[in-house]
Amino acid sequence: MQDRLCWVCGKPATETPTKSDNIFYSDVPETQYRAFCPRCASEYMSKRNSDKTLYLIIKTRLMIERAVRLLEHQPVNIDDYRDAILKATEYFSNHPNKADSADEILAAIGLLNEGVHFQMQAKVGKRTVDILIPGIKTVLEVDGERHANRLYYDNERDKEILKDLGDGWEIVHIKTEYIEQNVKQLYKAVTVIRSNKQLLRQQNNGEIPEGFSKKAKKPKSPRYGDELLLD
Repeated sequence: MQDRLCWVCGKPATETPTKSDNIFYSDVPETQYRAFCPRCASEYMSKRNSDKTLYLIIKTRLMIERAVRLLEHQPVNIDDYRDAILKATEYFSNHPNKADSADEILAAIGLLNEGVHFQMQAKVGKRTVDILIPGIKTVLEVDGERHANRLYYDNERDKEILKDLGDGWEIVHIKTEYIEQNVKQLYKAVTVIRSNKQLLRQQNNGEIPEGFSKKAKKPKSPRYGDELLLD
């Protein structure tokens, strides 16, 4: 490090701030990363943090626009959702870290339009859930395609979340395809799925049947997830 020069000003370098990004290979030598003098390192980190914030704001604006565009393709009167869209736009613009996808924002718009109280990206123990709906003791997880093999309660994450939440709570997984097709029915679907899961638990000593879970992992049709409980 003593012989290295700052990438910005050329003065003797003592810091490698980019190494902090590498959480998997901590044993990689310092010489693999750019070196900076203390002043330039501080300026670099400040600019990078500013760029990250700007990126998050722009990304959120694009997600909001995509959510509204998705709603425009659904069998609804878009004017009926004006207030919900305005509320969602204001909230996510001020809290750009509260949604990971346009589908989560679309789900929020649907719930707002139904007058439902909920929390986005809520902390439950050590975990963060997509949407927490306290009024019906339900966690709504908006699942994309990567969740296709993580159904019902056969994964440790859901079990830990339910343990932290306590008795009477349920986790409902709705895939993005369903939300993109008919967000108007989202809240109704959540309540129906919740009721069906509660019934399954009552009939199976508080657990979702193992066979039922395995069956859902290999559906005969493209449909998968908790939406099967609507049938």
